[in-house]
Amino acid sequence: LDVTDRQLADWLPLFDAPDVAVRRLALEKLGARDTDEVAAALLRQLRHPDRGLRNDALSRLGKLTAGRTALAEALLEAESPDAAWTLARSLTPFVKAFPKPLLDKLFAQAAKFHEAGDRRADPDSRRPCRERALGPRLPVRYSGRRRIPHP
Repeated sequence: LDVTDRQLADWLPLFDAPDVAVRRLALEKLGARDTDEVAAALLRQLRHPDRGLRNDALSRLGKLTAGRTALAEALLEAESPDAAWTLARSLTPFVKAFPKPLLDKLFAQAAKFHEAGDRRADPDSRRPCRERALGPRLPVRYSGRRRIPHP
């Protein structure tokens, strides 16, 4: 069953269905259409709890011109550093094809985050935590049931 342009408006609400199988059907049938409406619907799937659905929607968005633009706009409006880096990693292969105004907008936003000390501008923002986790550990002496750190 193919979806025509005339039926597109009737199929778009399936992306908001409570059942994941219905959302997957909509993704299969409409995921290759390069329109702003489909890109917006796919972008909404990135907030769904089903990881497989999120990953499928993200890969479909990367293949669509309207999808890449929607991802870039979502990156500019990301609510958290983790969300921003997920979007940024998905856009990495396509950055060379972005128009200059969009690149300028992305760079300006990254510079603003960097100046404000926001972690969304730092790809290695977890370094201090990682260094503590992987750094040298002090030996631990046990005395009875209490754990006493070695001086």
